[in-house]
Amino acid sequence: MVKLPEYEVLNFCFDNDNGCSLTVLANDERFHVTVDPKQLQDRSKEGKVIQRRYRRLLKRAKAADQDGEEQEETTQSGNEDDSDQDSEKQDSAVDVSSPETEQKPEDEDGSSKHTNALHRWILTPLSEHILSKPSGSKPTVQDWYYSPIHYYNLSTSSGKLQVQENQSPPKSLTERMNEILIPTISLPKKTLNLSIPQFSASDLTVLSCASDPAPYHPILVSHNDNNETYFLKPVDPTQPGPTIREIDIMNTIAKKDLHSRDDFRCPQLKGLVYFSSSSSDSSTIEHKHIAAILLSPIADPTPLTRLLDPSTPEHKRKQWAKDAERMVEVLHENGIVWGDAKGDNFMVDKDDKVWIIDFGGSYTEGWVDEKIKETEEGDWQGTGKVLTALEDPVGGTMSEEEEKKLDEEKEEDEIEEDEELEEEEQTPMKSSPRKRSRDSAAEGEDADEAAPPAKQQKRSRQSAGTKDTRDVKYCFCESTSSGRMLACDGKDCKREWFHFECLDIEEAPEEKEWFCEECR
Repeated sequence: MVKLPEYEVLNFCFDNDNGCSLTVLANDERFHVTVDPKQLQDRSKEGKVIQRRYRRLLKRAKAADQDGEEQEETTQSGNEDDSDQDSEKQDSAVDVSSPETEQKPEDEDGSSKHTNALHRWILTPLSEHILSKPSGSKPTVQDWYYSPIHYYNLSTSSGKLQVQENQSPPKSLTERMNEILIPTISLPKKTLNLSIPQFSASDLTVLSCASDPAPYHPILVSHNDNNETYFLKPVDPTQPGPTIREIDIMNTIAKKDLHSRDDFRCPQLKGLVYFSSSSSDSSTIEHKHIAAILLSPIADPTPLTRLLDPSTPEHKRKQWAKDAERMVEVLHENGIVWGDAKGDNFMVDKDDKVWIIDFGGSYTEGWVDEKIKETEEGDWQGTGKVLTALEDPVGGTMSEEEEKKLDEEKEEDEIEEDEELEEEEQTPMKSSPRKRSRDSAAEGEDADEAAPPAKQQKRSRQSAGTKDTRDVKYCFCESTSSGRMLACDGKDCKREWFHFECLDIEEAPEEKEWFCEECR
């Protein structure tokens, strides 16, 4: 069984010809794998299985990506860059953080499961080329972003999926990857004139990284000379406007000395980070292109939305509501519009103090109406919803429209569950499966699809009553049992059962024995 090392996705994209590419960071090395369907045209039986599996995984991943794009459309940017174009801004709900902020999701949702399944499929033949363990050294921010990329192409030969290193990738590809993976924006003169301290990325050591918001990136750094710790917030090259707005507003907050007040808490802007183009670069030179902003870190931050729960003591919720309301008042008293009022942009530190973050400017559907984005009215609309949710964590966190939608979804789920129960009642008992033969396989279209052939049921009979399979992970997709599944006859098979969909089959094979790719 091939065991993949831990990895973090840096970039993943599709093309219009059913190809895709995946860039990951694994054990301190970067790998870029290109999948071209033309290189998967092995005409052997095993090769055709590989082609079908790739097409199935790709189809699901594309559908999941489309679902994600539709969800992202609910967050719109109200910010304009120098060319007066609106730009969509990533949410930075947990942007200001210390290492404890980074959390792995307990379970994959449906969309991420399909995308991750394709990632694992692509990376499996690459596993032998990845170092067995990380180097253990802490790189500078410069080295972290400029570490070499190993380029590989996926192909099939003699019925096997394999990778081949491309030691001379086209210049257009390497330049494109640098554009995607190395963040940098150009600052306008008005922002440069603010005379904010600038730091070379070569003088900052990476202490920890996080994947929220994506892609995976450094979040906590220290200066090599004074060991001072900062939160690193990389820029987004595709949307410079939010960064420029945040720099301008945080500089205004500092000039008005709002950080010294007892009734206001937000991170301090400590400086701007630039990449050194050569060893002769001097920190005394003003750099127009920056890679990130440095902020003072919040100790053990937790987004306020995670604490909107009846189990949170009422006295804490009341204090947070009072403090949050007052901080928005302080901003407005000083002529500052927050511009992104929502629950995720209030953070609670280790001492249960609430902080306000993210001044990039945007509106989020459900929190602020588009027509009043980046106005004081919009700030109060979003903040008002936060205050209501703190007062009533159950009823106050959902609008009437959302409650109605949730009730409709519950009703649909109950109908689906009833239909599944009816199908199960019509399915023959597993203790007396029908005998499978060539004739029965050929007649599969006319037979009851819910009734699996004997081959499908063998493993369940052997393990029946010996363990609870509700939380056991099976198949290449590493998910629980669902739908029609096929058992592997490998004696020591770790996955045991495989979903028909993941195998890209509609009926069980006719052979007496069947082995998965890892057991063959």
